[in-house]
Amino acid sequence: MRDHFRIGFGDSLVPPGHICHFGTRHKGIQLAVDVLLAGIADGELCLLVGDDPFVHRVFRRLRARGVDISGSIKARRLVRVHCQSNGLALLGCIVSHLEVQPKCAFRLVGSPRYDRKGWPELHDLLAFEGWMDEIAARYKALYICIYDKTTATALVEHPHPKLIAGAEILDNPSYVPGPQFRERLRHGLPLGR
Repeated sequence: MRDHFRIGFGDSLVPPGHICHFGTRHKGIQLAVDVLLAGIADGELCLLVGDDPFVHRVFRRLRARGVDISGSIKARRLVRVHCQSNGLALLGCIVSHLEVQPKCAFRLVGSPRYDRKGWPELHDLLAFEGWMDEIAARYKALYICIYDKTTATALVEHPHPKLIAGAEILDNPSYVPGPQFRERLRHGLPLGR
């Protein structure tokens, strides 16, 4: 387990946690590549969650940077997590990888969708995001969520304590802690601060 993670851009080391990139799809793909490269180089278990076009672009860029995708998958250093139709199934799939893996550092890079068939609806995806802080703390892991601001609602920022802005990791001024966020979802209350 790690106390800090290299994130693959800038000189930043970050503690385990739940971080959101809310930007363009192109920048999100490059961010995913940088974060995964750092994890693979550091011998971590790296999970990649996303739809096929996102994952194929990330894999293509990783190959171009010298990563043996097949070898990394066989060595269980890189795992593709396919979409699930609800947030609980997606959470269970992620946790199952954490539970069976020998004790090593773990990072997840995800570009979840709620506007596509086979993915959780928005409310369900937000509930999933509301659990990720506790999962990150329990497993001392790094979770980077990548959302395309042209298709995603800004509501996805609220359950993330940190945001990526350019090459910086910043505190999220609109962060709502997981238990409060889930409570607001349950009762139909406004999700922001």
